[in-house]
Amino acid sequence: MTWKTDSNSHPEASLFDDLFSLFYGYGLDFGTYRSMMACKSTEEPFPLAAPYETPSTRGGVPSLFWYSARSNREYLCEEVADYNGLSDDPAGICSSIKMKLDEPFVTLHGKQFSTADIAEKEIRRILSVSHQALEKSLFSKPAYHKLVVGVPVRFGAAKRQTLLQILERASDGKEIVLLPEPIAAALTYSHYARKTLEKVLVFDLGAGTFDTVLLVPNLHRTDKHPYEYKALCPDGLTLAGDFFDSAMAELILDALHAHPGNLDPDRLSVSGTADHQKLLHTARQIKEQLSSAESCSAFIEGTDVSGRPGIQKVIITRKDFERKIFPALQQCVDCAARVLDRAGESTNPQIEFLLTGGSSYIPLVRTLLEQKFPHLAKDHILQRFPEQAVALGCALYANRQLSDTPVAYAYALRVRLPGSGQQKLKVQIPSNAPLPFQVSGTYTTHSADQTSARFAFFEVENGAANSYLELDDGNPTSLVIQHHFSHPVPAGTQMLLTMTLTPNGTLMVVVDDHGISPVTSHSMSLADLRHSNDT
Repeated sequence: MTWKTDSNSHPEASLFDDLFSLFYGYGLDFGTYRSMMACKSTEEPFPLAAPYETPSTRGGVPSLFWYSARSNREYLCEEVADYNGLSDDPAGICSSIKMKLDEPFVTLHGKQFSTADIAEKEIRRILSVSHQALEKSLFSKPAYHKLVVGVPVRFGAAKRQTLLQILERASDGKEIVLLPEPIAAALTYSHYARKTLEKVLVFDLGAGTFDTVLLVPNLHRTDKHPYEYKALCPDGLTLAGDFFDSAMAELILDALHAHPGNLDPDRLSVSGTADHQKLLHTARQIKEQLSSAESCSAFIEGTDVSGRPGIQKVIITRKDFERKIFPALQQCVDCAARVLDRAGESTNPQIEFLLTGGSSYIPLVRTLLEQKFPHLAKDHILQRFPEQAVALGCALYANRQLSDTPVAYAYALRVRLPGSGQQKLKVQIPSNAPLPFQVSGTYTTHSADQTSARFAFFEVENGAANSYLELDDGNPTSLVIQHHFSHPVPAGTQMLLTMTLTPNGTLMVVVDDHGISPVTSHSMSLADLRHSNDT
């Protein structure tokens, strides 16, 4: 099996093919550790995209926020580029803000900051510096009308809506489109490889999460727009690059314990300290080097047992690192296997694997995939621009009239199972259902003299038709609708409930008790679903 990659090809070169083109479509990968920008010109004969980079921000813009208590100032993104230097102030640094969007605040030096405000400031800064860079390169003022932003497939409706609101504020009202990150990566590969992928399993191992999803051709795919996909059976894990950095840090500490020197490993291991931040920074560098080297030596900075500054050399081998992270990577591979199994494609030899995300460079990823899927056809593990793929794909999407490519979650209704008295969630709208989708069912009251009936709707992941999920499974998002009777009704009174999910993500619910009371109807965006702990 051959590992496909184009390490000698640079898509950013296409940016300068036409210096005086106006760029109308921006693509943004708002990453956990770094963010990437890309743009696409409508003036080009073929869609072209280029990652945003400057000499000082090779590899993207740091997704960092720093509050300096000493100066009472805030610093953003590329202003926080000297991450190793800032490790002396770990209490003031906020990273991975994307993964904290469901938290209202973060605390830095005892001061509370709105999570949404930090994200907005970071995105506004990324847009500003990228726009300035383009102006300098093009000797003109590029304008854009649309910003397409990659979003993890496992972001629920509530988190997607939070991100959308932040983006709308940060972009000053520009049109915003959220595109599932795996679809963006597939668009990038298809464009630059000049190849239409049929069925592809995206294996996205980023800095904050692992996401995997099966992409299949959209039924509306045309010769004009051949790179359209719908996403099936999304899944993932909350482990990725950050986890591997911590694993590497543990290896370094083990090496320091095994060969005592002028550093105190116990001081380095204390989370949140300056020494620990420096350790993680070095661990990330070693991890990246071991993707192409069998071993790596590095000098670790810290303090000795007396608290005095010290430095010590360590040598870490790829073999040791792979042994350390093997269980975690095996979990990722098993997760990908579950996606194929749910989609009924577990034995299909024509499935292609597309690796994206910076951590996909780890050689053990390919090894484990080859072992897990020995039946795959030759050359079916693909990789191209794994760190830029999402931004590039979003830029390609920005100026193309592609049909909608939503990731469809399952939507469930809480029901009382007949004769059991137990309440469970019954999936009504299955995952990946073709939209619009409508389903109706008859439900009955359970108590005498009942004056109302309560229906709760939930967004659930990876649900299958007619499957049941326990109420305490996960943390579902719910919406409650109350149907009121005109007068008390006996037990067994029937109600017809109809659910309709439209292509634009609107859920319409109608409750009809056959003339006893006025029909109850409600329509809402899935983004309006709220968290509820009510059982």
